[in-house]
Amino acid sequence: MDFNRAGCPLLEIVSLPDLRSADEAYAYLTEIKRLMQWVDASNCDMEKGELRVDVNVSLRPVGTEAFGTRTEIKNLNSFKAVKDAINYEIARQTEVLNKGEKVVQQTLLWDKEKNFTKPMRSKEDALDYRYFPEPDLPPLVLHHDRLEKIKTEMPQLPAAKEAKFVALGLSAYDAGVLTLTRHTAEYFEAVLACGVPAKAAANWITTDLMGLLHADKKEIEQSPVSAADLAELIKLVESGKISRNQAKTVFEQMYKTGQKAAALVEKLGLSQVSDEGQLVAWAQEVIAENPKAVADFKKGNRAAVGALVGGVMKKSKGKANPRRMNEILTELLSK
Repeated sequence: MDFNRAGCPLLEIVSLPDLRSADEAYAYLTEIKRLMQWVDASNCDMEKGELRVDVNVSLRPVGTEAFGTRTEIKNLNSFKAVKDAINYEIARQTEVLNKGEKVVQQTLLWDKEKNFTKPMRSKEDALDYRYFPEPDLPPLVLHHDRLEKIKTEMPQLPAAKEAKFVALGLSAYDAGVLTLTRHTAEYFEAVLACGVPAKAAANWITTDLMGLLHADKKEIEQSPVSAADLAELIKLVESGKISRNQAKTVFEQMYKTGQKAAALVEKLGLSQVSDEGQLVAWAQEVIAENPKAVADFKKGNRAAVGALVGGVMKKSKGKANPRRMNEILTELLSK
């Protein structure tokens, strides 16, 4: 007896023939996968056989209504395979039709090593599938009240969440990354709830945090840095207590050790110097040591102040507040 898939529920999603290209199919599948994962219907791990795709392909002359003879490509196990198989089958059918021949309705398999479709079996119509009713599966009737209850209990779906994040000022790309999974979106919202800017939170999550998680092959729900702890770090940067570069060092240690941002800043001696007197003294020293940069600034090259800021950062061993130092240097050089 073959117990393959025994005890595993099967959900089959069938679309109408509305897709017009391999790229559309790829985008459609990506959204379906995101939705299934979002509502915890499936992990959709294709390597484990949790998601498979069958594709029907048919061609018709431009301006005609009737669909051409279709072929079905079975059991595709990656979205790349879907895209490649569709493109190949479109080209194959085009060549057949251009020769004046007829496309044979059949089921095909995709050979990903040789990049071509090959026949699996021929089917003329639905009767060849030998469908029959299952006596042990009675009809499932979903009443309106139950459907409405399910709707009220569902989480906000990814497309709506993505639009919400764009409305916060994020780019469509950042909003898309943050809604790849429900856990990522919830983590981002938890950081925001601590009162930090949306853009700053998005940057830290999509670059620094996701970079480390990806290297460790972890999901965001396994993050050793909590949303509240990340928000604390972002606040230290926004207040000017540490620079973005210093914060990056702190964050890496937070990720490795689980310690809080403030404690690590103190331990590593990374607090920025914001004392006006000390900053002005450093600025004056660097101005005296860099006559060329000063001359360039006086000639209208405003970018020359960057070199002077760099000199102060070196002199202060990275502890000067670069934002305030830029202001001070500009003020001194403009006199």
